[in-house]
Amino acid sequence: MKKINSVLLILMMAFGALSIAFIPSSTGSVYTELPDYEPLDFGTEIRNAHYEIHPDLPSMSAISSSGPRSAGVVEDIKYFLTLDSYNGFYFFDAYECRAVGDISEVWVQVDLSFPDDRETPIITTEQVEYLLDEFENNIYEKDTEVFGTPDFHDGSNSLLSAWGNVPPNYYYEEFGKNLIMVSNVRDEAYYTPGYPYYIAGFYSPSFEAYNDRNMITIDSHDWENRMGEDADRPFLYESIIAHEYQHLIHDDYNPLDETFMNEACSLYAEPLCGYPIGWGQVLRFLETPDNSLTVWGDQGDINILADYGSSFLWAMYLTDHYTVGEENFLGHFVQSRIPGVDGINAALEYFGHEEDFDDVYHDWRIANLIDAESGKYGYTTFDLADAEYPLYINDMDNQLFKWTQGTDFGTTITYDDYDTYVSMLGPYGTDYIGYSEENWNKNFAKLYFDGDDTAIVYGWEMIDGVWYSGADDLMNTLIAAEIYVDPLDPTLYMTSYWDIEDYWDFGFVQVSEDDGETWTSLENEYTTSDHDPGAHQNVLDNLPGITEYVGEVVDMTFDLSLYAGENVQIGFRYVTDWATFYEGWYIFDANVGGVSLDLAIVYPDASYMVTVVAYKETGGGTHYMVMDLDLNDGNFGSISLLGNWADHMVLIVSATQPQGFSDYSFRIKPGKGTRWMM
Repeated sequence: MKKINSVLLILMMAFGALSIAFIPSSTGSVYTELPDYEPLDFGTEIRNAHYEIHPDLPSMSAISSSGPRSAGVVEDIKYFLTLDSYNGFYFFDAYECRAVGDISEVWVQVDLSFPDDRETPIITTEQVEYLLDEFENNIYEKDTEVFGTPDFHDGSNSLLSAWGNVPPNYYYEEFGKNLIMVSNVRDEAYYTPGYPYYIAGFYSPSFEAYNDRNMITIDSHDWENRMGEDADRPFLYESIIAHEYQHLIHDDYNPLDETFMNEACSLYAEPLCGYPIGWGQVLRFLETPDNSLTVWGDQGDINILADYGSSFLWAMYLTDHYTVGEENFLGHFVQSRIPGVDGINAALEYFGHEEDFDDVYHDWRIANLIDAESGKYGYTTFDLADAEYPLYINDMDNQLFKWTQGTDFGTTITYDDYDTYVSMLGPYGTDYIGYSEENWNKNFAKLYFDGDDTAIVYGWEMIDGVWYSGADDLMNTLIAAEIYVDPLDPTLYMTSYWDIEDYWDFGFVQVSEDDGETWTSLENEYTTSDHDPGAHQNVLDNLPGITEYVGEVVDMTFDLSLYAGENVQIGFRYVTDWATFYEGWYIFDANVGGVSLDLAIVYPDASYMVTVVAYKETGGGTHYMVMDLDLNDGNFGSISLLGNWADHMVLIVSATQPQGFSDYSFRIKPGKGTRWMM
């Protein structure tokens, strides 16, 4: 399981004498104007987090007396860990068993109150029994039929029991029934009444390990209006259970999967179980289609719902077009245990398709524009036209023949009118640029496209003469310099300091003999090839390297004898994984045989997918033609336009580099008789 080694270390520290301060409870007047709290999926952060356990544990006598240490019985009281995401820790609290079924139990936090005057949520027996029935007779059956049966957990291997924090077999239940935990999750809305979003549910692999039970958590807020078909928000909590239980299954089969596919499968689980489509997240993606499909959160938390929208549409498109027979495409993907893009390619091959990931993405982005009633440029299980607003298309009416850059359209503004401050395209993000019928000219002859050669990545920067790696999730950044290795002193000398997440993130000192095409990592007394079993593939591809906290600035050397007499590239690569990063890596000095390295940032190559969709309106309907630009190695290309046939068109530009942001330029060349503007 991801990061359990780190969790163990944190827990041993947490059970010591150090204390973690709770924020004071709010007091004062009754809140009469409260927001209609919107559910927020915080699951990605929770699944990857290193939350500590609060050291103020309940007494062993209280735990020992809290009900039988066996299968759950209605009205039993037990202590379970509870999430405080606002302060970043777990704490023990009492739960009551409210319903027991054949394969599951529902436990409700005894104290659901707020730290202020808001009314305490009410959870009725009728609601709990309905939810239990819905899980056992709908959600569990459909989730497991498609995605697989989760690993068996009966509580006998609880880490909390092993560490003596609860009695032996405290969470034991011989049949390994699923636990649906209901709590007033301590998120920002819990502490700040006016905050409009709340964590409506989550799956925590840490909870699974601590208790050795398959378990998910849902919030206690407003069950009366968010459960069932006739509610103000129909089936909200049922959808969340379907979603989070898929995450639980996913973690057993494909624990190293990329976030966009993990979320895609969980979003697919909602309509799979018969619940309504969440059009809100779809609309937010349609408004910002430049949001990256593959890089989660590329436009920040302010537009994170667009990430969910794109993943949902992607999941539906994959199953609509690439499922063959009775075996679901996404189900096979999960059970193949191959993460991300590689897993999609493997699944496509398994089902006998000739397409690869890029081919599917190419067609999907056109489907989001055309939404055809049949064929690959549409969806079969729903109509995208049911969305309240259509796909956002940039307007070219006022600059028909100028060289235009993608960034000329400005920064991306979200559906909710927030500025993301992002103007370039990230990986597998798409701009749609429209030439309307009113401004279409039959003399439009040719379209030219010129994309940036390299992509900009966050990372290394020079600060007061010192190179600093930066710190973020999913980094793979490099600085390098060419140098001659003098046979009289074939040694790399460097002065450095680092604080890098232990055995998950790494710094690599590397050498290249082929001008940066391939890199070999060097080793010395500070490097290691030891890594966490769940380490990211980018780490595995570059070991050995440095990790952990060095504690002080160190001088160290690397032997370059193998390269004596050669001109080589020396590089410093910093790699992080999906979550939890430390301060990073500093390089104060680096030289080879006394000759300083003139280091510079190595930017990754940019790449693009460019398509023209030409339309013609006739009495028989709308006809379209799809044409792709063939780009050269410099990302330049052109295509003849169907000016005499078409009456308007949309240019589709997608960035396809695996990391970084890039820009592009394009223009239309008019035919004879049309004024050309440079």
